Amino acid sequence: MRTLRLKFFVFFALSGGALAAAPAYRVVDATGTEVVFAKPPKRIIPLQPSLAELADRIGTSLEEIVGVSAYTDFPPLLKSKPTIGPYSKPNLEEIVALKPDLVLAGRDGTPKETVIRLRKLGIPVITVATETIAGLRESYPIIGAALGKKAEAERALADFDHDIEALKARAKNRQNLKVMLQVGEDPLVIAGGKTFLNEGLTILGCHNAYPDPKQTYPRVSVEEVLKTDPEAIILIAMGDDIASFQRAEKRWKSFPKLAATKWNRVILLHSDSLVRPGPRFPAGLVQLERTLFAPGRGHW
Repeated sequence: MRTLRLKFFVFFALSGGALAAAPAYRVVDATGTEVVFAKPPKRIIPLQPSLAELADRIGTSLEEIVGVSAYTDFPPLLKSKPTIGPYSKPNLEEIVALKPDLVLAGRDGTPKETVIRLRKLGIPVITVATETIAGLRESYPIIGAALGKKAEAERALADFDHDIEALKARAKNRQNLKVMLQVGEDPLVIAGGKTFLNEGLTILGCHNAYPDPKQTYPRVSVEEVLKTDPEAIILIAMGDDIASFQRAEKRWKSFPKLAATKWNRVILLHSDSLVRPGPRFPAGLVQLERTLFAPGRGHW
């Protein structure tokens, strides 16, 4: 009996103790903030739809996502989760009531005051920067580390990179089409040069009709668009907002001298994946690619 006890004691000591607490780990987010975790989080609230998609893609169980921001609809099961308000104005009380052990925030979108207040309440917040494709890529290992899923994040990022490279390969001999991406109608808003959508156009072998690298989503006038004369106008509708873009589509097509009208490239595209900087962005680019270069849409 003593021999058995001694063997168990030696095994227990060499293994570090079966009952010993897991060591804490640290994660540095996109703002340079270090966040300490005693164990992988199991109650997670992403404050943007794209961050919910990232958490899911990296391997988070949907049961572990206990709350989401408004308009979070992918994966579809997340539509039934408690909503903490729009990403631009999350409800602090609703977040706290859900008792999260990790909140995922976006550097471009989540109010800084929300992040500060949550941290003062002792709730861990990881902030990532998805304004650019480079920032989106960096978000994978950061979120993966926070979730305790580094290997899963590496595989998910490899899939993302593979899809982007496939798009680039198809675009090598493609004409440099001048494209305007309209993301709002009232007011008229387009994607400027300082956006991941602009990078997406480059990947497809196109260039932005509004390439100013200092502008994100500027407002423009109809007269200005006519003067710029894009060869393609893509009206990107999101969610249920279709009617206003249908009116815009009809308006642009009423200008027969507009290059986009001549080449039959005034197109209404319903695509949440294209406008969300998350793991489905390459799929959104495939939608855009097929839309721009479908038969009957002019030279390409």
